[in-house]
Amino acid sequence: MQATCLVAVVHGSLTPHWGAGGATTHTPLIGAEYGFGFALHNDPEFKATGEQILLIKVSYGGTELMTDWRPPDSVNQSGGTIGPDYDAMVGRAAPI
Repeated sequence: MQATCLVAVVHGSLTPHWGAGGATTHTPLIGAEYGFGFALHNDPEFKATGEQILLIKVSYGGTELMTDWRPPDSVNQSGGTIGPDYDAMVGRAAPI
């Protein structure tokens, strides 16, 4: 199986509008990236760097974390192979 990674780039402030409902809808949902972004923003060590936060959100229906999205750390700890969707995501995100 070959994974296809489509990219939609959106820019703006992190608000509930940018959550699970997507940046192009008006559904006021909150995804995991909302809490993660605020945790980074409020971390004293990260704040000290003065860097901006870039969150990359990727998801596909009908995929599994354990196989399709399996990261190298999981492979190192438990064996198996890196997931094809993980590889595709990293390949597309690297130039960003």
